[in-house]
Amino acid sequence: MEIKKAPAVKIKFEKSPDHKTHPVSGVWGGATPQGDILCHFFVEHLAIQDTMELEFDLVSGKTIDKNPTDEKIYVREILTSLLVRPDIARSIGTWLTSKADAVKRSRQITTQDTQRTIQ
Repeated sequence: MEIKKAPAVKIKFEKSPDHKTHPVSGVWGGATPQGDILCHFFVEHLAIQDTMELEFDLVSGKTIDKNPTDEKIYVREILTSLLVRPDIARSIGTWLTSKADAVKRSRQITTQDTQRTIQ
C-alpha cells in the first residue's frame, strides 16, 4: 500500500519585539465562560517592604533596620497570561510532559554515571 504524503512545509520561527523570557513558579487559572482556558503564569517571592528605616553604625559600618518585621507575606506576581483553546491546552500539556520526562531521564542517566564514577 502506497503512503500519500502532503507536500513539505517550511516553518521559520521569529520572536516578536515584545518577546520576553520569564521565570515561572506556577500557574493559576481555569475555564472561562466561553470554554477557553485562562492560564496566569506567576513567580512567587517574599513581599517587598514599602519603606524601610535604617540606622548606620559608624564604627562597624553595618546597617540596622529600625523596624524589622517577622511577618512573611508571599506574593504571586503574575508575569503573563495565556488564553488557550482546550485542544491546544491538551497539546501543550502533552508536549510539556514529554520535555519534562526527557529532562528527568537525562538527569537520572547523568546521576547514575556520576555515582559509578565516584564509587
